[in-house]
Amino acid sequence: MKKRLCIIQMHYTDITEYLNNYNAVDKIVNSDIFDKIIIAAADIKENQCLINWAKRWNIEIRFGSVTNVTNRLSIVINEFSAHTVLRILPGWYFIDIDLINNMIYRLEAKEADYILLPRDFDIRFGGDIFSDNFIHNLNERFDKNKKFSNLYKFNPWGYADLYSNDLELKIIEFKDVPAYSDSEFQKFKAQYNLVWPEHWDTEDSPQFPYKLASNYIVNKSSRVLDIACGFGAGSKTLLDNGAKEVIGVDISDDVIQHCKAKYNGVENLSFLKGDGLKIDFLDLPFDIIVTIHTMEHIIDDKLFLMNLQKWMKKNAIIILEVPLLMKYPFSDSEEPYGDSHIREYYTNDLIELFSSYFKVKDAYGVSRGFYTELEMARNAVLLVGENSL
Repeated sequence: MKKRLCIIQMHYTDITEYLNNYNAVDKIVNSDIFDKIIIAAADIKENQCLINWAKRWNIEIRFGSVTNVTNRLSIVINEFSAHTVLRILPGWYFIDIDLINNMIYRLEAKEADYILLPRDFDIRFGGDIFSDNFIHNLNERFDKNKKFSNLYKFNPWGYADLYSNDLELKIIEFKDVPAYSDSEFQKFKAQYNLVWPEHWDTEDSPQFPYKLASNYIVNKSSRVLDIACGFGAGSKTLLDNGAKEVIGVDISDDVIQHCKAKYNGVENLSFLKGDGLKIDFLDLPFDIIVTIHTMEHIIDDKLFLMNLQKWMKKNAIIILEVPLLMKYPFSDSEEPYGDSHIREYYTNDLIELFSSYFKVKDAYGVSRGFYTELEMARNAVLLVGENSL
């Protein structure tokens, strides 16, 4: 008999006021699919509060490596001699138990190591389902290759998603995903916006887009605009990488006040409260504009792109990233989950729109936190454009 283990990967930041009533764990416990359900958490003092949640759900908890999730899970899987594993986050309260059951049956029937879901399907409804061999194989691989380890040890599923063809593992595609009706979507959306409202990233760590934009900076001569700058760390990164001047703009007065206080006295770095449809920089053209996860909030995306084009010098560079619209499981709907998103995009539609204003120099897909080839995109698309049309 193959033992089945469900691992709840949990961090103290997962605890919200809604977690008690909206969580994936209750569904898993009531499903009777698994022989064991375990919380696996990083061994830090802040996570000690998770012991109370384990007691609330009447399951066990294990603490392990802070940065190496692959190793943390491998140890837990060994302890319970599990063959088939589901990994989920506690906040995925909308998981589809029937889908999970079908995926597990397919994995075991095919003696496979990992189930790869379609790229236009929201993986949170099914989680990550894999064999013990999958996690142990990647754990050994990361131990032998420090470059891979540093990049992927925190997210082995993202690694498998990108490099499934290169792994000596049996990875199979699961295409029999559910499709829910529009009425189900409307009910889901109302609940989703209650439980998971959009919030600022308080850690505000500069990511790949800012590093990419930095490659186009001409030292001490480039003027850069960061639209929807958030808490300003990305703007500061651009200045630190040689920009002559960086202006961060955000529609939130609280965010801008935070930026001004945090970076008070930093020369050539300024912050303005402004709306991308109303603010004007016609007299101060930029060499580079960065706008990350902004356009989905803009009422008129065409006017927004037109404004950006007006504010750019000839041959200036724009770095733009937006979320993709997930087609499944809500195939009858063309709306984003979040109320704060006016729209999300399909890849081809985005490129067609963007190309009306800028020459596309490069394009990246975003999949499970990693930047990759455009055709591998799951979550978002990043475009690099040039004002040369």
